[in-house]
Amino acid sequence: MIVIDNKEVVFSTTIIVADDVEVEISNVLANWPYQFRLVFKPNDGISPNYIFTPTGNVLKMEFKCWNNSLGSSLINPVKIGTYHDGRNLGVMVFQHKAGNMNRVDFQILLGGIYA
Repeated sequence: MIVIDNKEVVFSTTIIVADDVEVEISNVLANWPYQFRLVFKPNDGISPNYIFTPTGNVLKMEFKCWNNSLGSSLINPVKIGTYHDGRNLGVMVFQHKAGNMNRVDFQILLGGIYA
């Protein structure tokens, strides 16, 4: 078990994906099926930002202008919901860029307090 700032890391993966290609992550956490769709759009917008759009059990995550070769990340874990037992559910994303490719570290976190 890995715990960071009272948040248990319940899923962690590394993904390598080209710009503008959607990645689908699906899994089950204690009988709760979840699905995320991630896409990195380096030329969409003028400054780095992200948009999370929930639709049913799917959370679409768009990362715009994350095009720094030194890396980009969420500043802090982001709360995305509440687990059925009342604990907070969050994500953390870190990305490195080389050419049109993105190396992404993606974590799902359970528990803790989010800013």
